[in-house]
Amino acid sequence: MSSASAWEISTKHRLGKLPEAEEIVADLERLVSTARLEELPITIRHSLLSGALPGPHRDPFDRMLIAQSRAEHAP
Repeated sequence: MSSASAWEISTKHRLGKLPEAEEIVADLERLVSTARLEELPITIRHSLLSGALPGPHRDPFDRMLIAQSRAEHAP
């Protein structure tokens, strides 16, 4: 699971855009571990690729997920 996804969920919850995510935010590390998901940290390479993406993608979370997917050859 991308760190960007955790960041986005937490941020949107804090802003009131995902009020139903309170339990998920509070317990996300355990949920990820229980589901045996691998954490994907945000690296400098990911950040540089995200900033260099062409096109109209304005959402920083989407840009990071696209960059990570490309860098890690994920589907």
